[in-house]
Amino acid sequence: MLLALMSIYAAVFLEPRFVYFDKLKESLVPSWPDYWLRLSIFIVIYLVVVGLLNRSFLKGRLSLSESSILVAILMSISIIGLLVSVLYSYLPVEIVGKIPSYILPYISTNNAQFCWGTAPIVLLLFSKNKKTRLRTSSVEE
Repeated sequence: MLLALMSIYAAVFLEPRFVYFDKLKESLVPSWPDYWLRLSIFIVIYLVVVGLLNRSFLKGRLSLSESSILVAILMSISIIGLLVSVLYSYLPVEIVGKIPSYILPYISTNNAQFCWGTAPIVLLLFSKNKKTRLRTSSVEE
C-alpha cells in the first residue's frame, strides 16, 4: 500500500511537469483530447514508479504488514480516496456532470483534495507497528 501511495504522490507531482506533452500530443495522438492524454501520462508514470519501487530495496521497508488491521483498512480507504480525487481532477466537464452531486463535495473541492492527500500521512504518523509495541512493552516490564 505504501508503494502505491508513494507512486500516486510521484505521478501527481511529475505529470504536470511532463516536458514532452506538446510533442506527444502533436506526433502520436493529435486527435485525443488533452484530458485523456494527461490521464494516460499520469497512469503511465504511476505504473512506472510502482514498478521501480517494487523492484527496489524500499519494497521491504514500505510495508504495512506489521501494522494493525484497522490501520491497514484506514490506509486503504485513504489511498482510494486520494486516487479518486486525483482522477476526478483529470475529468472533463461532460463526464463530471454525470457524477452524482452528493459525491462531489467529498472529491472535488480543494479542502477534500487536501484532506485525501494528507490523510495517509497522518495515518502513518499515528500508526505503530507490532515490533515497536512489543519492544516498548518488554522494556516497561
